[in-house]
Amino acid sequence: MMHASSVQGKRHFKARLRDRASRFAAIVFMSALAALSHAQTYPSKAINIIVPFTPGGAADLVGRTVAAKLSEGLGQTVIVENHGGAGGEVGVGVAVRARADGHTLLVTPHGPITAGGHFRKQPFDVTKDLIPVAMVTVLPLFFVVNASLPVQTLAEFVAYAKERPDSINYGNPGLGSANHLAVELLKQSAGIKMAAVPYKGSAAAATAVASGEVHAGSGDLPSYLPFGASGSGKVKILATYGPVRSSMVPGVPTVVEAGVPGYSPITAWIGMFVPAKTPPEIVSRLHQEVMRILQRADVRATFLKAGGEPGTPMSPEQFSRFVRDEIDTFGKLIKAAGIRID
Repeated sequence: MMHASSVQGKRHFKARLRDRASRFAAIVFMSALAALSHAQTYPSKAINIIVPFTPGGAADLVGRTVAAKLSEGLGQTVIVENHGGAGGEVGVGVAVRARADGHTLLVTPHGPITAGGHFRKQPFDVTKDLIPVAMVTVLPLFFVVNASLPVQTLAEFVAYAKERPDSINYGNPGLGSANHLAVELLKQSAGIKMAAVPYKGSAAAATAVASGEVHAGSGDLPSYLPFGASGSGKVKILATYGPVRSSMVPGVPTVVEAGVPGYSPITAWIGMFVPAKTPPEIVSRLHQEVMRILQRADVRATFLKAGGEPGTPMSPEQFSRFVRDEIDTFGKLIKAAGIRID
């Protein structure tokens, strides 16, 4: 016969289990209600887009273009804040420290995300402190030479540089930038030497190439078009670093097509991120809005004028994997090239 105390103990145990199950169900229900509340009330106030560079550049133009269209789609004011400094690290830090409620967004070139952490210890970890939302635009980069050089193709330039191993230089628009890394990789792949001459930005570097102050350069299309064949004719655009030709100048071959088969393609891009712990339904809403914006003809035209093309359509999860792969790729390139920023 079962003792009365044992029966009572089992009853208490079952009661505790039912109580725990009820509490768990309540927590799940409340979480679902909170998620639904986020989705229904977002956005509840003005949204800030952090651009981690000063006004006037491609990132600023893309950020302001997205801000204007996002405001229409979300029915709230969207304000762009420029926080330049430390190669984008300052602005990224502002975004990382913001409340994770979808009212602070980061629109940034890939440099601070993919390369910054390989040069210096940062006060954040972009893989843990930010959530990738969407790739906004792709910015094809090009290798360019002064028009006075007696070369018409990249293959001819490589041969020309090999004959002058200690006399060729190029304008570097930013230490550690995609432009800088692209040339360093070209040097490795083609087996040539070029000395880097630093400049403050693509415009200054492009002017230096056009004037003959340096032999070659690397940059986006808008920086060099005024000096190209349809402009002053002071530079020659020999190749694009990307995996495919740019639709803006389809006659310009890729580096691989131009005779450097071991080259690993590099493309600059600008993406949108939000602070970690931002509710997934808000991330999804922002992603949908960005995808809608990128379908607009006026937005595509604006990006083309800035030398960009709409970003590759990817889900937030796919974009997150892409970002991690890019961080690994740039890390290997920086290490192999021995690039340091003091």
